[in-house]
Formats: sequence, C-alpha cells, structure tokens
Amino acid sequence: MESNNNESLIQLRILGMTTSNRHEGASILILAEVEGIKRIPVVVGPAEAQSIGIWLEHITTPRPLTHDLFVNYIRMNNAIVRNIVIYKFDNGVFFSKICIATANHDKDIYLDSRTSDAIAIAIRTNAPIFAYKSVVDSSSFAFSEISNDEEAPAIDVDKAILPTKPIKQIALKELELKLERLIKNEEYEQAAELKKTIDKFRNSGQ
Repeated sequence: MESNNNESLIQLRILGMTTSNRHEGASILILAEVEGIKRIPVVVGPAEAQSIGIWLEHITTPRPLTHDLFVNYIRMNNAIVRNIVIYKFDNGVFFSKICIATANHDKDIYLDSRTSDAIAIAIRTNAPIFAYKSVVDSSSFAFSEISNDEEAPAIDVDKAILPTKPIKQIALKELELKLERLIKNEEYEQAAELKKTIDKFRNSGQ
C-alpha cells in the first residue's frame, strides 16, 4: 500500500450506520478500529448508503449498481483491489485512495475516491480498509465499552445523541423512497423490479 511519509496505517471495519440529523437525506457510516476503541463517523449520501447496505445484507438487485460495474470491470481485466486508504481529513471531509493491482500484479495504481465510494468497492472485493493514524486521531471518538453483540454505540456527531440503526433499515428506507419516486414519475416497469428487491430485502433474515 502507498505510504505517506512512513506514517502508520490503522485497519478499520464497518460497525454500523445511523441517519444524520444535520445532513438531510444523508447517513453516517461508523468505522471502528479492528484493534482499538476509536470510532470514525463518515457522512455518506443516500445512494452510497443504499449501495453499502444492500451488499452487506446480501440483497440481489435487478440490475448492477455503479459500484458493481466498477468491480466487474476490474475483475474482467484480471486486476484486484488491494485495499483502500483514508489518507486525509480536512474540514469535515475524508479523502481516500483505492489501491488497484494491475493484471500482472507488477504495479499498483492509486485512484482518488470519495470515501463512501471506496468503502462500497472495498466490501465488494473483500479489500481491507485503512486510515492513516493522523486521520484517526483527528476525526475519531473513543468508545470504551464495546458490547458483545457489536451494536454501534450512540454518538455525538450532529451535536445530538443519535442512536444507530441497523444497516438493513437504512438501505430499506432508501429503496422505499426510490420506489415512491419511480411511481410518481410513472416508471412502472422499473418500480415493479425494485418492488421485488424490496420484498426480498424485507424477507431476508426472517
């Protein structure tokens, strides 16, 4: 992976997602240290929240999403996603890079990316998620009591305590809003296909 003046990297995992009180229509994805108590809240848009939620809940969509297309292209060219790195945090915005190994695996290329897109791609390729220590130190909060069921803690992100919701609930809400828009625009064929996905989503895990 690409280094940044030999600064250490910290591996992260997805802990949960919550709706945002401050950013209308947005969600907050909570990343946690794999080994540690720090948590990083990342604001993601509705489309990215839906894409992340659908994949983590193992829901099959009628047509591939944009992140699926990217991953399919990478694989068709015999390349692999090695990892993603959140390399900067500035004025509340995270900056990330996607590390891709070329077909012969003799060269790595780095693509600048929105962090939400990078994470959506990482989970589709089982690529590890890293952040520079300086990013973690400047953007995280500590949570000293981790519950056994791995539920995400309440966080003071939007100047108010926000109880987290399961990722499935966030993604389902976005799908239902999209269905409403399709029906309103009289796009009934697409609405029917999306309705099938919503039904599968609701029935999954039951």
